[in-house]
Amino acid sequence: MKNYKNSAKLLLYVSYFLFGLLIALVFLLPKGAFWYTDIKHRPDTLPQVLISTCYPCVPFAFVALLSVRRIAKNILDDKIFTKNTQKSVFVFGFCCLMAGLIMFFAGFFYFPFFIASGAALFCALISKVFSDVFAIHISGGFEPSDEAEEPEKTAEDGENAEKGEDESEPDSVNQED
Repeated sequence: MKNYKNSAKLLLYVSYFLFGLLIALVFLLPKGAFWYTDIKHRPDTLPQVLISTCYPCVPFAFVALLSVRRIAKNILDDKIFTKNTQKSVFVFGFCCLMAGLIMFFAGFFYFPFFIASGAALFCALISKVFSDVFAIHISGGFEPSDEAEEPEKTAEDGENAEKGEDESEPDSVNQED
């Protein structure tokens, strides 16, 4: 089996695991938030911040995981550069953007959300780049650029290389007047 298919299978299994964690989070968050603030001796307002930040992110996390699952299935079916995969990458990036914005504003109340926001927004940016590259590839827009090609060697360059001369040095080096 090809290496990328093993990676896609791993991605699929991890997404299933994260679905389970997301469902557990939905049910355990209120009790867990109050438990966390009691154990760590945090302010009494922290559970409200955690709950009011995490619950609005749940739908975006769910849709993002569905998109990741769809991407992994497309890779396993050898349907990598398709419009469906490009759309899934775009949806994943949009969900990361929305969750990142929610966490950014929550960061003003609880600093670690700024870190999570930065990670989510960076994932959104990466997804946007990949989505655009997929769109260009699907439309057949990739063409070799002229700048990437090496200049052709002339006969004079070949003669200089055979003589051991360096092209960068002028003929009159270190001449004293």
